Amino acid sequence: MRFLTIALLFLSLSATAQTAEDSLRVREKVDTLMEVMNSSEGFLTAMDQMIDIQVQQFAGTDLEETMREVFQKFRAEALVDYETTLVPEIAMIYLRHYSEVEIDGLIAFYRTELGQSTLRKQPLIMQESMQVGASWGQELAQEILKTIRDNRD
Repeated sequence: MRFLTIALLFLSLSATAQTAEDSLRVREKVDTLMEVMNSSEGFLTAMDQMIDIQVQQFAGTDLEETMREVFQKFRAEALVDYETTLVPEIAMIYLRHYSEVEIDGLIAFYRTELGQSTLRKQPLIMQESMQVGASWGQELAQEILKTIRDNRD
């Protein structure tokens, strides 16, 4: 009986060590996926777009250049935060939603010409889609307001 208990304990510890090794290996694959997807570059592109939108609100005012400088400083700090804080959290999201086989497939895809083309075009597609969605949302809001007004009368 004692031998069986020791054997089960050993197997349990071996399985735990193997699981930790598997987790580390898959986490490294997620890091590779994020590198292949140029996630840092995508983050900076999104930050630049956000900065441009914010600074445009001050166009032609005394604050325009000051706002640009403040946002550029913020951008540099945000990149450090991205690498140290956001990347590990985003990696965990990938680990929750993708299997190791799927991660391998994504890495293979994003290493292709089509995958890289998708990465380059996706921000533009998202930006244009957001503009279409915003326009649609404004039209829908106008219809809702009209319906509310008509029902009050």
